[in-house]
Amino acid sequence: MAEWLRTGLQIRLRRFDSGSGLHFFQINHSQRPALRQRIPVAWREAAGHFGRPPGMSESREDLKAMAERVLAAAKRADLMLATAESCTGGQLAALFTSIEGLSSQFDRGFVTYTARSKSDLLGIDPMLVIRHGEVSREVAQAMAAGALEHSAAGLVCAITGFAGPGEPDDETGLIHLAVLRKGAPPILRECHFGERGREESRDMTVRAALEMMAEALGA
Repeated sequence: MAEWLRTGLQIRLRRFDSGSGLHFFQINHSQRPALRQRIPVAWREAAGHFGRPPGMSESREDLKAMAERVLAAAKRADLMLATAESCTGGQLAALFTSIEGLSSQFDRGFVTYTARSKSDLLGIDPMLVIRHGEVSREVAQAMAAGALEHSAAGLVCAITGFAGPGEPDDETGLIHLAVLRKGAPPILRECHFGERGREESRDMTVRAALEMMAEALGA
């Protein structure tokens, strides 16, 4: 069992592992109305790391609406967007290019599923991958830097992870994301989604990416 506490709000979220890799949440909070109104904020912060409870899959329309907000914010900021994706296989790029009237804010997407492709397309030092592993904070950050350097974008998102089962020592559902805006420090996130199947893990990863890009844009 793991606990997460938002200090000052008297909100405690406990994550229970069912033993099958699925995570359930219990929320205890103060009964004061002002704090009850802030529960969704605390939930989103915890869910961003552990994911939604089983059965609460991402709505494609919700993701599309989030992507539209990110593109609109990028247009206001006069920034092009780019992505560097591994485990999501271009899903984030496909979502951006599906938004009519705003897809022109998207410059390009890199799908770098193998270690070699990360080096060939993004210029990542192979020794970095050897030292830290393909699914790591360091590689996600290097992917973002490479996408920024090899595109016309001013804001990029990089994703690397294990959406499904891999080698015996790989943690299924472990995802590292990095969002980088020119002239700003990176935004990094590590997610532990568990064994939910590739489709659900990818959808949750895309949601996390959109949240991070929105944060970088102040949207």
